[in-house]
Amino acid sequence: MAGNGTDTEHSHRLTWQKTCFIITVNIGHMDGEPPEGEDAVLEGLREHWTHICNLPNLAVARGQIERNKKGQLHINAGLKFKRVWRGRTLQNVGKCWADVADNEHAVMRYGKKTDTRVEALPDFGELKKRTKKGPSKSDIAVKLLLDGYSPAEICTIAPHVFFTHHRSIKEMWATMQMASHPDTMDAQTRAYITGEEE
Repeated sequence: MAGNGTDTEHSHRLTWQKTCFIITVNIGHMDGEPPEGEDAVLEGLREHWTHICNLPNLAVARGQIERNKKGQLHINAGLKFKRVWRGRTLQNVGKCWADVADNEHAVMRYGKKTDTRVEALPDFGELKKRTKKGPSKSDIAVKLLLDGYSPAEICTIAPHVFFTHHRSIKEMWATMQMASHPDTMDAQTRAYITGEEE
């Protein structure tokens, strides 16, 4: 998703509220006069990385200083926030170019490219390890339906599951009822359920 499309599409994506972004910091994004000399540019980019890592609600930052084909130094990074941001706000507060990242895994991949790397930047934060606490609510709903429970019974047995998935439960129950009594179905419904053409 990130980096794809036209300037208009990018401008639209900047209005989305997301938690994952990719960013680029060029010399022009930094405050004050552009530093002269490569050492001064590198120091300025390192200081800007510190600014980025101090953004509110930042959970994870991965990045590096790279040299583009024109020889210009810049930061490429991925950021994940604990709460949603708009890309435009990130650009203004972070003083960078930003675009939405597909997910936190895209963020974690930043800083691994070696062909243009000049310097790896310090990692900030860690992703929380996801722990599987058992079957999901949708898994429970499907199992109960397959075990023959009606929507009303599911509502009684597992109200938290019914509350979250009541429409799907009712739709699946109705489809299962029609499939178990094919003589009561019209031809179009029968073809839809069985996958057979008339």
